[in-house]
Amino acid sequence: MTPLSDNIRTINDEWIRNENLPKRIYAQGFSDNIVPKESSISYDRDKQDVIYSNDDHFSIILPSDSEDIILKALIIELNKFLNQQKKELVLSLEYQLRDIRMRHILSNNVEELKELRFEIMKLKKQNPENYNIQKLTKEIQKSIENHGIVYHKLNNKHISTNNSQLKAKPIKWFWIIFLILVIILMITFLIKRF
Repeated sequence: MTPLSDNIRTINDEWIRNENLPKRIYAQGFSDNIVPKESSISYDRDKQDVIYSNDDHFSIILPSDSEDIILKALIIELNKFLNQQKKELVLSLEYQLRDIRMRHILSNNVEELKELRFEIMKLKKQNPENYNIQKLTKEIQKSIENHGIVYHKLNNKHISTNNSQLKAKPIKWFWIIFLILVIILMITFLIKRF
């Protein structure tokens, strides 16, 4: 595949037009006598990261030891990628917890609460040590239990509907509006990232 062949030109055109490319790292060996330096680096819409080494066409893909410059550069880039993935996972978990907490605050029947309990239990299995998940799990379970007690007492007519225990707690509108704004900001942030 020569640098100016039609196939290469077509592939390069498609590559340049693509707006959703993964992170790319190019390596170039100064002693490579097989691939011209113009062909070892793709045309790209973004700034190109090039790793240069004294390798030839074959040694560039087979690191000689753990001190190999290409190997070290790839390890650094992989660590950056993994750290970014962890950050995104934490943001995703925080968003899910905020969403469940908001729906918990606004829920008005036991079926909704049970659905929330199911969702939080799935998160708890994935993140068993997370304090916020444990706390929210207890809050939802307590709401389900309280809802059941009130429902049971109403059915058995042990409590009249005028009883202050049955009156809904006033909704803290400030916190609801605040949480909605936080969710909107998170969604806006995530949309801009992708």
